[in-house]
Amino acid sequence: MKAVYFSNIGSGHLFSSLPMIEQLVKRGVQVLYFSTEENREHIEAKGARYCYADMQIEQEVLHKAVTTSGAHLVILAQAEKMIKSTLPILEQEKPDFIITDKITLAGRLAAKRLRLPLISFHTHFASNEHWSFHSYMQKLTEEDPIYWDIKEKATYLSENYGVPMEDLMDFGKIMDGRGDFNVVRPSKFFQPAGDTFGEDYFFAGSQIAKREGNSTWQSPTDGRPLLFVSLGTMRNNWLEFYHMLFEVVKDMELNVLCAIGNILKAEDLGVIPANVTLMPFVPQLEVLSYASYFLTHAGMGSAMETLSFGVPCVCVPTQGEQIANAMRLVEMGVAAACLVKEQLSVESLREALDKLMTDVTYTQNAQAYANEMKLDGGPEAAAEKIIDFVKKTCYDNNYLDDAEKEVSVKNLFRRD
Repeated sequence: MKAVYFSNIGSGHLFSSLPMIEQLVKRGVQVLYFSTEENREHIEAKGARYCYADMQIEQEVLHKAVTTSGAHLVILAQAEKMIKSTLPILEQEKPDFIITDKITLAGRLAAKRLRLPLISFHTHFASNEHWSFHSYMQKLTEEDPIYWDIKEKATYLSENYGVPMEDLMDFGKIMDGRGDFNVVRPSKFFQPAGDTFGEDYFFAGSQIAKREGNSTWQSPTDGRPLLFVSLGTMRNNWLEFYHMLFEVVKDMELNVLCAIGNILKAEDLGVIPANVTLMPFVPQLEVLSYASYFLTHAGMGSAMETLSFGVPCVCVPTQGEQIANAMRLVEMGVAAACLVKEQLSVESLREALDKLMTDVTYTQNAQAYANEMKLDGGPEAAAEKIIDFVKKTCYDNNYLDDAEKEVSVKNLFRRD
């Protein structure tokens, strides 16, 4: 059995997919993983075969990505680049099915062009008629300055790869990314309206695997609780945030570990309190297994990991997806506050951290959800569900005619 995985740019998308990929490989599935060169080592470490995919977007297109319509154009442009670079490989390799990150449109184009089953991997919340994060997006109209740029790209992709034009012109549909079968990264209890999804959605729970690499981090030995601080990889150079943080924690009975990335240096941050340690990068899973509290940007990876390790948090989200995660953590009683940029100050941050550390219910709630997450199937169950789905579609599907089905069934069980 042979599969192809279409990745998306971003370390969160990469690392959340690899546990599932590893489990597919362990079950005898050959996996070709389309990504960029810097991810080769991580992919090959899980037993998949790395294949290069062109995801580079022209600067003139990227400059338009500051709006929803701009992001729509970027995804279409990236899909065009990616499908052109990967289709010759697909035609040669003849996979049995395609798995795609839900917002990687090239995977959908490939599945439609080759008439293959499409499994969509939802790194963030899934969407249906009861709840959709993207239903709040402004609809594209002809008055939009880049409407005709989007229509030109959509027309080309529809005519050449067979995806309906209306699907490509609807950014909400692209971002919702529904496949023939859907593996959802968040646990069902974390997913809004989680009980309203059908059997074509499987909520696998946290996809966590040990990251490769070295770290010099050592856990504190003075008995004080550890506050771990990380704003992710996109906004960890927010200088004003660290100034506010230092003012708040300098007199607290805490050890504070900050992952600041490789742009900011210690000398950029002024006077650093004695109880604060700065590192460019840290082994987040190892740190969370020790930490008492987490100050996080609430990306989906960090949200799932704080729940997995039962660590209560304060959220400082910087974009819509993170805000949705943060509000859900607050609603569940795991996060003491969701402080968007406009609300963040020394006073609001101090109040949130004081609340987190003095109200034990946040820790109790986080630990209860950690226990509940252990009941999720995880990447092992996700791999089994995918294989079961693909086997079923080889016997009973609308992708192939009778002659093609016979060949497909034989190919599915080949041992090469």
